[in-house]
Amino acid sequence: MIARRLWHSFVHIYFGQQTIGRSSLPSEPCIFFANHTSHLDTLIILHAIPPSYKVRPLAAADYWAKNPLLKSFATNVLDAIFVERKKHPSPTNALTNPPFTTPATLASDTTQALPPLPPFLLESCAHLRSGGSILIFPEGTRNASTHLLPFKRGLALLAQHAPHAHLVPIYLHNNQKSFPKGAPFPLPLVCSCVIGEPMLDAQPLAPSFLESAAQKIKTLQHIHFPAP
Repeated sequence: MIARRLWHSFVHIYFGQQTIGRSSLPSEPCIFFANHTSHLDTLIILHAIPPSYKVRPLAAADYWAKNPLLKSFATNVLDAIFVERKKHPSPTNALTNPPFTTPATLASDTTQALPPLPPFLLESCAHLRSGGSILIFPEGTRNASTHLLPFKRGLALLAQHAPHAHLVPIYLHNNQKSFPKGAPFPLPLVCSCVIGEPMLDAQPLAPSFLESAAQKIKTLQHIHFPAP
């Protein structure tokens, strides 16, 4: 994709990006999950991961599709999959109160019909089956704090419905200082992308799954950018 390559060049020249852990990348497909601090995040990650992974980010439709310019950028540069955030319920604990029926549930109640999966999940799973990869920000919104917000259910749903994909944590550093929320343009500050080892034996239906995934990102933060 020519537009994405041009933006890769801009990121490389303008930010002097630092990537740590690229050698630990597993084979495709992958579900990359990262902390979310800035609108730079997706571009920084796409620059860090080789094009062969064919990464498609999940993007909130209520923001990225709200006008033609943003939608064109999300579609033609990011190759994003849009998520309708407001149309799906957000239970307090999506793992103990799953929003979609699981095979185990059906086995215990053969009269229950399988509810339709949301379009973003269908499109994401199809992309993963074709050998591509997905990028998700489980916090669900930008967060300028160094402390992660509680993870939302999307990561668990992806992991549940695409068990063949590697779950790879990513920690982003300094993006929020370069391009904070509300800023008209980014500052040319060095942004870092730390790629961690994939999660092993992940259990997406376990109540502790989301916290375990968040801990992977926190560990990368503490190892590479410890608090002073």
